[in-house]
Amino acid sequence: MDCINLKDFDSTVLTVLLAWQKKLQANGEHMSVQNAPEKLTVLASVYGVAELLGLS
Repeated sequence: MDCINLKDFDSTVLTVLLAWQKKLQANGEHMSVQNAPEKLTVLASVYGVAELLGLS
């Protein structure tokens, strides 16, 4: 998932990304987050999900 255009967001985006990832994994697929804004990386770290999203 290319997040280069992600500008204005809150922690809800983490819920959406994690839900998509879970659904893909259930089908044997994989999602990688690319071009994540620093705010997204910080939020993911604060919530303890950075590693799950490949942002660590």
